[in-house]
Amino acid sequence: MQYTHIIVATIVGFLFPLYALITGKKARLYIIQNPEILDKVFQSTGIILLSMCGLVIASMLINSTPMSTIGLSFVFNVWYVLALIAVCFTAYIIITKINISDERLEKLKAGYKDVLYLMPENKNQYNASVVVSVIAGVCEEIIFRGFLYWQLQKYMPVYAAFFLTNVIFGLGHAGTKLKNAIMTFVLGILFSATYVLTDSLWLAIVLHIIVDFQSMIIGYKLKQKMASA
Repeated sequence: MQYTHIIVATIVGFLFPLYALITGKKARLYIIQNPEILDKVFQSTGIILLSMCGLVIASMLINSTPMSTIGLSFVFNVWYVLALIAVCFTAYIIITKINISDERLEKLKAGYKDVLYLMPENKNQYNASVVVSVIAGVCEEIIFRGFLYWQLQKYMPVYAAFFLTNVIFGLGHAGTKLKNAIMTFVLGILFSATYVLTDSLWLAIVLHIIVDFQSMIIGYKLKQKMASA
């Protein structure tokens, strides 16, 4: 039943980025005009990612494919899982302690210009953004760096699969404009490199969660500071 792998790879590697490209601009404008829906956007994003990750895991189980094939063998070691939780929790605490000085304000506003609309501005949105940061860090690494990369290697050289995986990952974020999509591609390359070097998604998941924590927490603090200025 290897065809299930092909179906899932088509969904996550073609249909999902295509959908993001087609609807990205419209979704961005709608959120900008209706910022109060942002917590629901986070919730729907989490559901979509969990659903795609569920398809990946289901396909692996249906075909009796070892989880180590996509770098997930660490999930069977309780110490690795506890270490992942501990590192991410510690990073979260450290990032929440960061204060935005007046000197950094303008630089941060420029850096967040294209994605500020996605940053939480109240406690409900903030809590939702923290949860979806964890979901994205886990699910996107399983989906892209693990499963999709493995599937693409069957049809092309490793370096081409490495590159294409992260192009697709970047396209999935195209709704946040070109600069952020390129940054997402670059971060994807970093995450992929850790996977290739360690043969495990552990470090990639940790780094991904921390990057998303930093983006959302600093973005939240930035919006608060701008509102009080």
